Amino acid sequence: MMKNPLFLPLFFLSLIIGIKAIPIQESFSSKSNNTTSTDSLQITTLKNTIQTYVKNAEYDSVINYSKKLLQLSKKLSDSSLMATSNFYLGYYLQVQFKSDEAFTYYNEAFKIDIRLEDYEAAADMLNAMANIQKGLGDYIGSQITAVEGLKYLEGITNYRTESALYHIISVCFKELGDNKDALLWNDKAIQMAHEHPEDISKSTLVIFQTTRANILVKYEKYQEAITLYATLLEAVDQNNEKEKARILDNLAFTYWLSGERNSNNEDDFLKALELRLKINDLSGLTSSYIHLTQYYLEFDKVKSLEYAEKAYHITMTKNNPISTLEALDYIIRLKNELGKNATSEALAYSQIRNGLEKSNQMIRRIYATTKYDNDQLSKDVLLLKTTTAEKEKQNILYLSSFIVVLMGFSLLFIILKRRHRLEKIRESYKTETRISKKVHDELANDVYQLMIQLEASKNNHDLLDSMEKIYLRTRDISKENNGVHTDHRYSEELTTMLGSYTPSHAKIYIQDLDDIPWQKIDKEKKIALYRVLQELMTNMKKHSEASLVALTFKKTGKSILISYTDNGKGATIDDKKYGNGLHNVENRIAAIQGSFTFNSQLGEGFKAEIKFPN
Repeated sequence: MMKNPLFLPLFFLSLIIGIKAIPIQESFSSKSNNTTSTDSLQITTLKNTIQTYVKNAEYDSVINYSKKLLQLSKKLSDSSLMATSNFYLGYYLQVQFKSDEAFTYYNEAFKIDIRLEDYEAAADMLNAMANIQKGLGDYIGSQITAVEGLKYLEGITNYRTESALYHIISVCFKELGDNKDALLWNDKAIQMAHEHPEDISKSTLVIFQTTRANILVKYEKYQEAITLYATLLEAVDQNNEKEKARILDNLAFTYWLSGERNSNNEDDFLKALELRLKINDLSGLTSSYIHLTQYYLEFDKVKSLEYAEKAYHITMTKNNPISTLEALDYIIRLKNELGKNATSEALAYSQIRNGLEKSNQMIRRIYATTKYDNDQLSKDVLLLKTTTAEKEKQNILYLSSFIVVLMGFSLLFIILKRRHRLEKIRESYKTETRISKKVHDELANDVYQLMIQLEASKNNHDLLDSMEKIYLRTRDISKENNGVHTDHRYSEELTTMLGSYTPSHAKIYIQDLDDIPWQKIDKEKKIALYRVLQELMTNMKKHSEASLVALTFKKTGKSILISYTDNGKGATIDDKKYGNGLHNVENRIAAIQGSFTFNSQLGEGFKAEIKFPN
């Protein structure tokens, strides 16, 4: 087994990408409705205790009290607290290199998040789980988990977790030898980090860029990788010794791989090692020791074996099986070349390999079961939503039917009411016409006969004059209430009526009368307008002494607008001369759903506006 350690998963560096960085004191919250004051006090005490142990890096105690908090959350049936407790158990078990257990707790938190429909938290858990799978060398499984995490982020803005999942997919493609796709996904992560610096830290961007350099090395594009490493080394915060050591070590290793072996190579390797020893960076030390193992492999096998054994001891401490197998591979090879017994190392290699496979199988089984449960839950939710949708559809159908029936009845009521109103108007017009005919045929004729008799007797000329006036008045009443032609003759008849009521000393101007589509207007409305204008002309003729009358007809939208103006002497609103006539006008216009407004002052003429729907 020969594997370039430069490409080993950066375990703890990956941990900080996308993992919830929530302070302990703020992270736990109880949402149980059954929480008593005693329970709340117990929760607060546990949180404070956990916080204290976290500050002191006493992770065994952190895990112990986190388990107590998890038990309490189960007792209280507080799902939110259960999810958070499981997350922290997973996180601090992972810090202690107990990946199998960590994965189990992350998975439990993930299942709870799904049931709470907290998909953002679910994606965070999948990110942590994918990191573990990557660290155990299950690159295909890690990619599947990461892609699943991206699905849960659809429609959610969480650039930190999304970019972290891109990074995992990129690293897995690199380890599987698909460098083209590795660069593609790495570009996505870097671009997102550039576009959203407020969500993705500068140190995280450096990790993405370092991964890019690693991919270029695997492409054997050494000069591009060296240029990128050198740029990163210049840009890195000099106080960040961990990052500085990592870039320096990778740069030295890439120079060595490129064949540019010079005296600076060894110095740079040892300088990076010194920095890592100073800050006790175990992951970094593993990388330095493996690099030095490879560097001395061809010309100083004793020293190479020494560094391989140092790497092995650290990887055992970290419980990092992939790095452990890497170190053992070099130890077995070097011992064989140096004539030393490597039986114990070979046995350890076999045991660790089997243990790693068991871990991967267990993790695959855990996640596969969870995914099946979640798929089943999704189906149940979908079925519930479908059933609910069917019920809602039925309710909407019932409601729509009710509304249609109600609208039908309302429309019928409106039609009947309108018909009743029109019938009343028609009846009123028939009555007026009948009265007119009766006045003309009976009363006027009787008065006329009486006048003939009085004229024949040649008695009382004054009485004869009075009778003639009565006759003329009855004839006028008949004229005012006779029938109105509402067909194609309406416009002409209206013009004739307006002209006949205009005194000989006055002039009348009629504008745009023929522009109105009279054929589309109801018969009742045309009769009402005829009578209204007749009433206005009658009042003008009797009372205004006007010398000029103007009428303007206009169609505005769905209404007909008629403006009337004369230059007569006008009247006050309460003038008795106008009172009854205007009252009649208002009643007629109201009957056809129209409006009548007027304005008149003594000496200022009379203005009116008639408006009704066409």
